[in-house]
Amino acid sequence: GTPTSVDFVRDEPHKIVVAYDGACVVFDAETGSVVARLEGSGTRGLNRVVAHPIQPLIIAAHEDRHIRFYDHRSATLAHAMVAHLDAVTSLAVDPHGLYLLSG
Repeated sequence: GTPTSVDFVRDEPHKIVVAYDGACVVFDAETGSVVARLEGSGTRGLNRVVAHPIQPLIIAAHEDRHIRFYDHRSATLAHAMVAHLDAVTSLAVDPHGLYLLSG
């Protein structure tokens, strides 16, 4: 598929996370191999992914109004929340990892 969003995994800089319409995948940037597929409800309509700068978390914005937090080391869904009245299309995390902005 066509990527909808990409980011470096901040706590492991040799990895990148890529969002596709139906998947969120962590790759080894040096080898191109798949390191993890982030599973959990709501992988459809994935608009944006950002990596937390300190914690092993990938944060994903979805069409279904949810923001989902994935642990990229265990490839599990850590938390999900309804965040907006409509689709969540953008995310940003401050450099210290204390604040998450969504739109």
